[in-house]
Amino acid sequence: MSESGEKKHAHRLTVRLVKFLDLVGMVALFAWIWLGYYQPHLLHPFYNQLAGNTAVIFVYTLIYYQLSHVYGSYLLHTSRISDLVYSQILSSFITNFLMFLIILLMNRHWLSLWAMLGLQALQSGLAIGWCLWAHNWYFRNNAPLSTVVIWDERPNIDKLINEYVEN
Repeated sequence: MSESGEKKHAHRLTVRLVKFLDLVGMVALFAWIWLGYYQPHLLHPFYNQLAGNTAVIFVYTLIYYQLSHVYGSYLLHTSRISDLVYSQILSSFITNFLMFLIILLMNRHWLSLWAMLGLQALQSGLAIGWCLWAHNWYFRNNAPLSTVVIWDERPNIDKLINEYVEN
């Protein structure tokens, strides 16, 4: 592998690690709420608690991972911080809602929504902090790439170009 190939591989690996840190943080917060509040309140707990808890946390991880990719939560190189925060909060909200429904179906009895709302607040704070840190880290370590704008008959294109040149 050439030196530039090794450098690209190391860059991709580092970016994936940064994205993985966010996933671990979101899942760890859910696991904390699941194990601390929802799992002890189940009317019929799992026969094998380790396997059952692992399965619930794994399902949460899969749903959050898929939604965060669908909504572009990890597009550090092309998205603004506000877009990253919005997509992460939206992904966590939908995942938390789906998991709350799954928990209600498992329990067959109403459980308090307050723990899930607290989880959403914690995850929103984590999302904001991670997005600020990851975006700043990415652009501190990677120079912006040159771009070419090709247009034909779009009105006010000069205004749009000047707006992006200023940023």
